[in-house]
Amino acid sequence: MVSILFYSIINTMTNNKNVQNVIEKLLTQEAVFQDGHWSSAHNFELAIKKLGFIPPVAISHQYKFPNGFDEESFERYVMQQIYIHMFDSDRITNPEKYIKKFFNGTTVPEQEQKQYLAELAKITGSLSNTEKESVIKYFLSLQPTALNNLARFLPELQHLNPEIRDIKFNNKSVFGFFDLYIGMTSRFHPKDIAYFCLLTDNEKAIKKQDEAISILGLGISPNFLMEPNRMQQLIDGIIVQKQNLIRHNFEK
Repeated sequence: MVSILFYSIINTMTNNKNVQNVIEKLLTQEAVFQDGHWSSAHNFELAIKKLGFIPPVAISHQYKFPNGFDEESFERYVMQQIYIHMFDSDRITNPEKYIKKFFNGTTVPEQEQKQYLAELAKITGSLSNTEKESVIKYFLSLQPTALNNLARFLPELQHLNPEIRDIKFNNKSVFGFFDLYIGMTSRFHPKDIAYFCLLTDNEKAIKKQDEAISILGLGISPNFLMEPNRMQQLIDGIIVQKQNLIRHNFEK
């Protein structure tokens, strides 16, 4: 439904097929993660069970979405709107400059940055200067409404999912909506989403969580952040189960 709407808008704004194709690729290949986040918390829960342990706390939580959306389509729509909101014209006119800004402050090797630049060129490299201007005009024309397109869903999502009504954001303009919505499509527990939406130092929290769960030696770790008390309950519960298993095998 959403993709059809996007394509309809694209076709209305330009009759240049080359421009249309580039815009569609940017929205479907670059704006979204092809594998998505869908069910990632549920997958971690299943991995723990596969190892023979029963999670002592609920890890995942399934949410309801507005009519016409499931987890996958809603996440794609959210990421497309964020892409539009943050669109930088240098992405089209000066990819080298765009790459420097994109990776600024990161430790990504230069070779990987060059590879990323090459991937960008595959999508927009065939555009003429006039066509590049058309692509930029398209995204800039949609920027003023991108955040409103996300905000409009909040009341309905809160109605469908009362458990998220009290979740607060550090930043209500962009990443507040993004963190909440992606958390929901990833099936993160409401308490974990609430924790993440108010977090100010993600890297420190991730490091602390990785260190805590490493003591279990399970060979798996969540690719998301759990609220610290819930993570500790999970760790403590699995430790008890491991001890009981050792005791059981010893008494055989």
